[in-house]
Amino acid sequence: MRDCLFLTADGAMKRVVSAFLKRERCHQTIGCAPFQFDERQDTVVAAGMNDPGLFKNAHLLLRVFLRSHAHAVVLIDATWDGSPGKEIIQLEIARHLAENGWDPARVSVIAIEPELESWVWITSRHFANCLGFDSVESLIEWATKHQFMIKGSLKPLDPKATVKAALRKHFIPYSSAIYERVVSKASVSGCIDPAFAELQAVLRRWFPLTDPASR
Repeated sequence: MRDCLFLTADGAMKRVVSAFLKRERCHQTIGCAPFQFDERQDTVVAAGMNDPGLFKNAHLLLRVFLRSHAHAVVLIDATWDGSPGKEIIQLEIARHLAENGWDPARVSVIAIEPELESWVWITSRHFANCLGFDSVESLIEWATKHQFMIKGSLKPLDPKATVKAALRKHFIPYSSAIYERVVSKASVSGCIDPAFAELQAVLRRWFPLTDPASR
């Protein structure tokens, strides 16, 4: 049986999750024991459904993995047209999964608020460089000046709009591959997103450190 399956709403989210989990000694960054991860076997995209479709069909998509994976994580944005909100998204998906045979202790539904870009807004020079800035300070100064960020805040009010505006400023095409590059190289210690912290917490719970050598 495989350790954990990651079900994502779209390809961009899959690329970000995979880039993070494929990092060398990722488990040490998380603070958990090593666990299996192979992008081909352990990730599934709700192809053509996006967030609304994943909300309605996560239990159907995961049904076939009940006996192949010990655990499952559902990753979905909390903000989209018609969204019932983070709390209801998590409760409803978890309820349907339980009704379809998944032990609630084996699954976790993580709703990113408002959306994926909150995860990749990392205060690192690598992230700033990917958006065309030479430093974190110049990125924050620009974002604050153009009212994408409130002075003294740690992330923009609308991370996705801010990322797109920064790329337009520097004539860089928008692509989800940018997020993959950020997550694969930048230090995630600068990520303050609660959903990202929730993902790390659940992996620590499922794969606890029991052997000092695995630290």
